[in-house]
Amino acid sequence: MGLSKELQERWERMLRSPDRGEKLRALTEIGQAHDLVGSEESPLEKVRLGGAMSTRSETETLPTTLKDLILEELRSSKDPIVRAEAVLALVHWRDEETVNAILQMLNDQDSTVRLAAVQALATMGDAQFIPSLLEVAESDPEELVRAHALSALEQIPKQAVKGWQKGGTSDLVRGGAERTSGAIRARGGTGIPDLATALEQIASTDTSRYVAFLAQKARKRFV
Repeated sequence: MGLSKELQERWERMLRSPDRGEKLRALTEIGQAHDLVGSEESPLEKVRLGGAMSTRSETETLPTTLKDLILEELRSSKDPIVRAEAVLALVHWRDEETVNAILQMLNDQDSTVRLAAVQALATMGDAQFIPSLLEVAESDPEELVRAHALSALEQIPKQAVKGWQKGGTSDLVRGGAERTSGAIRARGGTGIPDLATALEQIASTDTSRYVAFLAQKARKRFV
């Protein structure tokens, strides 16, 4: 059973609604839809949710109309809760525009939105997000966001990290603006930091004992 036209139209109608509650319900449902894959009652059982993570036909994708509506909410909403839910709903799409939009939310003025962006990157689990997550762990003003960025790093498979540190590149993070902090260059295939060294630096300089502990824990995983 693929994504029904009725469900798609329902989500689109809710996203276009001026009612905040309707928008939030649609965004939450879309964001949590991947948890339904494989369920007998899932409306998304045969829908490809995210590029290489699935072997289903390219024609069985979530509609780009949904993505465009979500991106519009992300870019225009002044409500941080709406922006946070929009970020989490975008994890089903892995194109450059979407990934760049999520990465930009790492700089959002609201910590809830930044936390959601970190979670979205953790869900995607691509090693090319390591520099961005390292920068968040190093410089975000909120302890919780820094801590979650370190936890997100641990969710990336070791083999993927090794391949990335050897200089691999990914279409997911090509293009767009660069974010820099110290020796860490957060975009593209250049300026690859030594992960263990970067984590050791965070562990030794962060004012939060909790963040320092997580940095040391993550370092042990990758050395």
